[in-house]
Amino acid sequence: MSELTQPQSSEDLLDQACAWVVRLRADNVAESVLEQFADWLTTTPQHRQAFDQVAEMWGDLGIASQLPLSAVNPAQKADTSEKPSSWLAKLFGWKPIGGLAVATAVAVAVTLGVISPAQPDIYQTTVGESLAVTLDDGSKIELNTNSTLEVQYKDDLRWLHLVSGEAYFSVAKDKQRPFVVELDGAQARAVGTEFNIFKDVANSAEITVTEGTVQVTNARQPSLPKFVEAHQAITFDSKGGLQNLRTADSDIITAWRQSQIVFDNTPLSDVISTLNRYSKTPIELTAADSAKAPISGTFSTERPLETAQAVAEALTLTAVLKDNRLQLEPANPPDC
Repeated sequence: MSELTQPQSSEDLLDQACAWVVRLRADNVAESVLEQFADWLTTTPQHRQAFDQVAEMWGDLGIASQLPLSAVNPAQKADTSEKPSSWLAKLFGWKPIGGLAVATAVAVAVTLGVISPAQPDIYQTTVGESLAVTLDDGSKIELNTNSTLEVQYKDDLRWLHLVSGEAYFSVAKDKQRPFVVELDGAQARAVGTEFNIFKDVANSAEITVTEGTVQVTNARQPSLPKFVEAHQAITFDSKGGLQNLRTADSDIITAWRQSQIVFDNTPLSDVISTLNRYSKTPIELTAADSAKAPISGTFSTERPLETAQAVAEALTLTAVLKDNRLQLEPANPPDC
């Protein structure tokens, strides 16, 4: 094992990695060279950290199933029986070498810009906007107000990440590529179905199925999935995990797709929270005594301020615009 006289920068480690690439490209790489390579990887914690970063980049490239890295112990001799994937052979002209060297080659290619990790497509809406998207496989997505969704399709997986907001998914059937929506602590997996997910700012999510079945899994308990069927819903909370299944009125929950909000004996405080999702002008309830007043009716998502004013009238409150905020206040007492 070589001795280091001073800390090495990431650039130095990259230079050394490039030098190893040159050595490992040679015909009939000697076993002793592979042993030295494994020694280099374990020289310092920084080398191992660099290795971990390489493994992460390698996973991001979506080629984990093609490379033998996970089966190799850096502290042991590399297995010279493994062969790199055909695309890597064409790129570098590699001869059969150890799995660790293959991963290093991938990392070097990424660093030098020869190839780059696939980046997800990002779809976003601002407050009050909606967006309809048709993906490459025919799946359709509708994004509600103030939402962000990442989409990355791979050969064996259709991966999506609902960063925030609400989306409705109409999934094209493809049994060879599961359709998985990541929710930061939980996953919703479907093959061919339709479902709605609303993820709030507190990192909790409500999954409502309108057609088919969706498998929802808590990352902390992956062996205990819940199967949500049509007209059922389940809530995931980052602290409490998956809640019990319940019957849901999917027509009410997905009314936003027709630019509508449906309230059914909904407390006024919740009504205000919902309206604020669609309103660029914040709506505040200063009449605390009215917070639990029930509200029912169908309203437009495109006119949240008018809805707030109508609700205020129904409850004999006053809607006042102050400092670019609409405040629902107690009605002024009548003049004597």
